[in-house]
Amino acid sequence: MVNLEGYRRAHPELSYKLVLTVYDSVMLDVPVKHVQRVTDEVIPLCMRENARAPLLNFSVDVDTDVGARWDEKMYLEDMVAMGLPAEFAKAYCLVDDNKQPIKKPVSS
Repeated sequence: MVNLEGYRRAHPELSYKLVLTVYDSVMLDVPVKHVQRVTDEVIPLCMRENARAPLLNFSVDVDTDVGARWDEKMYLEDMVAMGLPAEFAKAYCLVDDNKQPIKKPVSS
């Protein structure tokens, strides 16, 4: 958490907020235009690279999710409609057992 706040202060062009922490989980509120950078760059750097425990001889693994609500995956179409790049969104959208994006049901 300290690393995330320090990074944000050092990079004022990124406007994300630390919203919630629960045990080893962190929830960030990130404007859509910064989601890919925060996911690909900031979180790995702050939560893994800068959180090393060299004397313990292990590294920290980080799982990242992207969604509009806590622990709710989104349809690929909705993520793209929000402005996220399709290739990026494919890594975080709802998928079937074969890891293929699930199509959004057609509303009637």
